[in-house]
Amino acid sequence: MTKKSEGLVSVIVPIYKVEPYLERCLDSIIRQTYTNLEIILIDDGSPDGCGAICDRYKERDSRIIVIHKENGGLSSARNAGLDICTGDFISFVDSDDYIELDMIEVMVSAMIETDADISTCGRFGENLIQNTISLQMTLSSAELFSKEETMKMILIGKGIDVAVWDKIYKNNIWKNIRFPEGHIYEDMMVIPQVIYLAESIIHVGKPLYHYVHRENSITTAYREKNIKDYKFAIRTVFRKVEEIFPSVKEELVYYKNNMYLSLLYMCILYNYNGEEEKEAYDYLKKNWDKKYSRDRIVKKGRITLIHWFIRLGLARQALGVKKYLRSILKKNNRVQEN
Repeated sequence: MTKKSEGLVSVIVPIYKVEPYLERCLDSIIRQTYTNLEIILIDDGSPDGCGAICDRYKERDSRIIVIHKENGGLSSARNAGLDICTGDFISFVDSDDYIELDMIEVMVSAMIETDADISTCGRFGENLIQNTISLQMTLSSAELFSKEETMKMILIGKGIDVAVWDKIYKNNIWKNIRFPEGHIYEDMMVIPQVIYLAESIIHVGKPLYHYVHRENSITTAYREKNIKDYKFAIRTVFRKVEEIFPSVKEELVYYKNNMYLSLLYMCILYNYNGEEEKEAYDYLKKNWDKKYSRDRIVKKGRITLIHWFIRLGLARQALGVKKYLRSILKKNNRVQEN
């Protein structure tokens, strides 16, 4: 059993249309080896059986608080949890995901031992569309980072990224921060401020969170809004990082190239020809440097990107993608030397 002196952890779970996944998520939380929990379930107007499941779990476990509210989106649901939570530490778990049974104990213990303001972990990426599992954002051992080091790692995608749900925070971090409502990619927009308020961040060096990618999730269901909110989010991140982390200029260039590459790829994938496509195209045409971006190109999309770069007149970019693809194939012994 966890000692009360180790601190109450508020676990905020926003819930909407995840009935097939919800019980697995809740079971992974209530069975944690760290027992001093305040589990806040926000039923965000879910039209399926999620509300009833939440109420049933509340009857079983006195640590659970259930909020039933009108649908307002993920940010609204998380904010509702932040407004009432009372824990010494705060964590977020998305309701179609689940966590290792010792995740909270490992991460809180690391925070206490190092006096870190934030603890983060690696994760298992479970893609239900492609039926694959991969390790993501996992370091080989535990390591303590400054806020500047952490921001650099986020920008280059090494060990830590913008997700809020694979982390645990001291409660003061969220005192004056709330998620922007009405937008998706809300994690991207708040994480620079969150990291800025932390003096140190501990990575526990092991995967403990199961991130589940599925059809009809928020980031796959609404295509045009997905693209518009992505552009809004990356602009917000650029502005905030430039303002509060002036020492990460080189890493921000890397991040900008990759974010605009992703935006262009989304436009191509969704056959979307709006102003977002033009903005991404114009930025890449002016600023592309393959040494920053070639290792971040989505594997499945390389051939598509070559094709579209040629059609868009980005011949130099297409050549860089071709060369990179050939180097990968050579490593896998699938291309014969001329």
